[in-house]
Amino acid sequence: MEETRLREELVQYGKKILQRGLVVGPGGNLSARFENCMLISPSGFAFDELHPDDYVKVSLQDGKVVAGGKPSSEILMHWFIYLERPDVEVVVHTHPPFVLGVIG
Repeated sequence: MEETRLREELVQYGKKILQRGLVVGPGGNLSARFENCMLISPSGFAFDELHPDDYVKVSLQDGKVVAGGKPSSEILMHWFIYLERPDVEVVVHTHPPFVLGVIG
């Protein structure tokens, strides 16, 4: 898949996550493997505020930003998953309000 198309799909799935009530505001993050990098949602933005170019490109070799702004604060979790599990193509981390209410 082309990087442009993958970025568009991340935006679409981010909106679906929000619409289904799996996150509120800027909670949660989303990433996808792309070649020797990952594209990860930026820090501090709600999924409905994101555009394809907002996703941050991070090297899977060293975890450093290749292109874009500040990645999600959960970058290490995403990075380690991709390093340990080459079969994983996407990581979705949500904070569903109903779960937070039960454990909070």
